[in-house]
Amino acid sequence: DASESGYVADVFGFKQKDGSYKQEEILLMRIPAVYDVEYLYCMKPHILSQAEPENKAGKEKNDRQDALVQEYSDIWENILWKSRLMFFWKDKDRRFRGVSRSVMDYFGITDEKQIIGKTEEEMGWLVDNDEMAFLEKQVLKKGTKYQDQPSHVIVNGELRDVVCTRMALYDNGRIVGILGRFEDLNLENRKMTQKQRSIRTDKLTGLMN
Repeated sequence: DASESGYVADVFGFKQKDGSYKQEEILLMRIPAVYDVEYLYCMKPHILSQAEPENKAGKEKNDRQDALVQEYSDIWENILWKSRLMFFWKDKDRRFRGVSRSVMDYFGITDEKQIIGKTEEEMGWLVDNDEMAFLEKQVLKKGTKYQDQPSHVIVNGELRDVVCTRMALYDNGRIVGILGRFEDLNLENRKMTQKQRSIRTDKLTGLMN
């Protein structure tokens, strides 16, 4: 009812069988019927305009987009090098393209060159290599997301319990790699114990409440 043109249209991304996304333009038009209201539903491939007129509104829009891209870049830079989040990203061959500083610290890596271009199997971290390889291939093939999957890694000869999340990394709707993160359950449990102890301890006397 709000549309003066008698129809509404917009562009949506639709997930394909291979896990990629395809941009489609959807048009919904209201058609009065005898006893009710019917709608005509149309779908067509979305084709980007070849060029946008150079005008003030277009320039302002580009400036806003540039500022937003820079803001996201700054946020990403801080998360990558200054946060405690342990995450990584890989190419379509399951080889590391990058890791956060926290991952390097966790495994004792001093230079990114020690890991870039290698698989987890080659790094010798995982205990269940075959299972993780299968999951990652499903991510790359179908776009399947695996949330908090239990696993085990070896850190300085010590077996650690972790949970891993792996999801597809997209570029223009196509799967180009894997984005993943993991958490060390031993460290998280230790933090929780310390937090509970802090809550129960009187800050002035140091005695239990």
